[in-house]
Amino acid sequence: MPEIRVASPEGAVVAAHRTLAPTPRLGGGRIAVFHNSKPNAGLLLDTVARRVARRAGMAVVEGGSKPNAAEAGDAEVLANLRLTADVVLTGSGD
Repeated sequence: MPEIRVASPEGAVVAAHRTLAPTPRLGGGRIAVFHNSKPNAGLLLDTVARRVARRAGMAVVEGGSKPNAAEAGDAEVLANLRLTADVVLTGSGD
């Protein structure tokens, strides 16, 4: 007769050692908001960007926008963000 193995549905918890990525220094950096045109997202993200910039000693730079949340961002705008910002905030849950 073949052997039947029954596995516990509880499983085993194994804590894997993970090394976190180094936290970048934000002071002197540039933060931008890429607006996705969701209602109230602009207000929320602009406020967060200004507060992070003030606390971390960053400059707020122009981030751009897209017509609506469903469309992809313009390639030229995204390329410009890579050159002009160190941190980009975007999106907001509904």
